[in-house]
Amino acid sequence: MTDSLTGIILLVILAGIAWFWFDSLRARELALRTGARACAGINVQFLDQSVSVEQLRLGRDAGGQLVFRRLFSFDFSGNGADRRRGRIVILGRSVQSVTLESADGSALITGESSR
Repeated sequence: MTDSLTGIILLVILAGIAWFWFDSLRARELALRTGARACAGINVQFLDQSVSVEQLRLGRDAGGQLVFRRLFSFDFSGNGADRRRGRIVILGRSVQSVTLESADGSALITGESSR
């Protein structure tokens, strides 16, 4: 009895880890596409073709459901010699905001999007 309960608990834990991993990959792919599109939209280079997670928290979506809120960062360049920071907030499966910083550190683009 105890062995079967332990096996079930282990299976549930492994399924939860697998779900979180796949959900994280999906969010990262969305952040990559969003960052590349934002950079192309203002004619700057999306550097390294990568994003990194800066923050992972719980948040509530528009429907009030508890979801993961991920903050991704990436680098971009206007002239190939400078390196500036961009940030993307993904709430659940949708993009909440995109921010690209100007050379003086102020926000160059901020916006909200649903995907």
